[in-house]
Amino acid sequence: MSGVGGDTRGGKGGEGGICAGPFSFSSEPTLEDIARLHAEFAAERDWDQFHQPRNLLLALVGKVGELAEL
Repeated sequence: MSGVGGDTRGGKGGEGGICAGPFSFSSEPTLEDIARLHAEFAAERDWDQFHQPRNLLLALVGKVGELAEL
C-alpha cells in the first residue's frame, strides 16, 4: 500500500480497476454546492415537510454505505 497521494488501485494483478493516476481532492463541488443540491433534491420531492436536513443526510450516508458494499 502506498502513502498519501499514491494510488495503486487497478495495477497489474488488481481487481480490474482503471488506474487514473495519483489521487487528489477536487475543489468542485464545494460544500455550498452540495448543500444547495441537497436542498433542491429534498424540495423537488416535497420532503421538507417530513425531514430535517440532518435526517436526510444521515439517510443518504446510510445508502452510500450500502452502495459501497456492492
